[in-house]
Amino acid sequence: MSDTAATAESPPPQPLVADRLADFSDKLSPMLVKELRQGLRAKTFVIVFLTLQGLLLLVLLSAVAASAQPQRAGGAISGIIFMFYALALLVIQPIRGIGTLHREVQGKTIELMVLTRLSAWKIVLGKWISIVSQSALILAAIVPYLILRYWFGDMNLFGELSLMLLVFVASAVLTAVVVGISCVPSVLLRGLVPLLAGGFGLFIIPRLCFGRPFEDMVSVAALQTSEHFWGVTISMLCALYVGWTSLGIGAGMIAPAAENHATLKRSITLGLLILLIPIGAFAPVHPEALAVLVAVILVPSIALALTENFNLMPPICGPFVRRGPAGRIAGRLLYPGWPSGVLFSGGAVALGVGSVWLAIDGPMDREFTIVLISLLGSLLMPAVITVIFDRKIKSRFTTYLLLFAAGAIVTFVLGFIAASLDGGSRGFLWFFAWLPQTFIAMTAFPRDFDRDTLTLVSATVSGAYLLILVPLALMHFRRISEVESEIEEVA
Repeated sequence: MSDTAATAESPPPQPLVADRLADFSDKLSPMLVKELRQGLRAKTFVIVFLTLQGLLLLVLLSAVAASAQPQRAGGAISGIIFMFYALALLVIQPIRGIGTLHREVQGKTIELMVLTRLSAWKIVLGKWISIVSQSALILAAIVPYLILRYWFGDMNLFGELSLMLLVFVASAVLTAVVVGISCVPSVLLRGLVPLLAGGFGLFIIPRLCFGRPFEDMVSVAALQTSEHFWGVTISMLCALYVGWTSLGIGAGMIAPAAENHATLKRSITLGLLILLIPIGAFAPVHPEALAVLVAVILVPSIALALTENFNLMPPICGPFVRRGPAGRIAGRLLYPGWPSGVLFSGGAVALGVGSVWLAIDGPMDREFTIVLISLLGSLLMPAVITVIFDRKIKSRFTTYLLLFAAGAIVTFVLGFIAASLDGGSRGFLWFFAWLPQTFIAMTAFPRDFDRDTLTLVSATVSGAYLLILVPLALMHFRRISEVESEIEEVA
């Protein structure tokens, strides 16, 4: 009897170490485990991984056998290694993210995921981390070849290893962009744009991996000067912000209406812009570099804020209402929906322009001012169109991006036509003054268009779009007040 009891109370046998290493940990997200299992078995990844290993091995063996002077072959080998590595991580891996979220929506499996404990962010992060993890596996497989290349001599080991890590970060950001827009209904945006960008990468990457361009990139990646250090640091911060924003696009599109993703994104954006004010006032930063950083922060945040669907629900307003008048005022900037997005955009632009203005010692350059005003107007014009034709538009964000891209294409064509004409014939560009990007094309012809006139007209056009958008947004604030009153009555 005692033997039977001891047998019944004995602990279950523990799995072997090999068995535990053969599968993913239970602590990982189920979405990540699912995507990793599917991704590692995908033919695309297996073919890329094995082909890359075979090509690099063949190149190194050929170089060792045929080169009588290894120092001369070292640079060419580094270029070949980085060319294959960059093509795999910057072209093939991001393209694998095309349609990842759209397939879930089209297959009607996204609702089943949302009904579980997986939030929209966990779903998007699982798909993104899966592809990035496979890119990390390719990185780990390439590093030994780069170390073997050290045998040939004449190598900046730290610079090339740093450049390899920078390429990996760039791959992660590009993957985030592709995964983020993979839920967009328009096949032009979620499919054609990444494919065109990949085609451009196939053309430009081989030209950057040999000769002087490659040496310059290695020198910058080595961080030998303070300019290189701050340039790489700021570029990485901008890239991470763009990647985070892109993943937020995908999470916002698949999230239920009760999930509030706008407040956190807008709060972080305002926090970053407030942080740039003392930097512009006291740090020895170049105004143009600061303006680029401000544009990287403002453009995606404004585009998202002006295209959010206005479907305000009491659970979202509750935390703001409970904080009294201060919470209500903050809600006018941070509530999800394009009406509050208009006020948020105005405040964000004021903070961004203020930081750039503080960094400028003398008067602001006229051409620089025109470009900033035109960029702001180009963000406002598509928003006005989407608001006016709201009932006829299925996806506000898709329509907004298509209108913005169409304006950029028209501006490029107009600039090309104007460049082929004589000076007296370029006045036809004034007929397209309603398109804010046109003023950027006009700045290329200083003899035909006065800078002061361009500044005044561009500010007038952008201001007109703002004057149209603000009253339309204020009209919808009545609905916000009604929801807040409902919450107070229930409380």
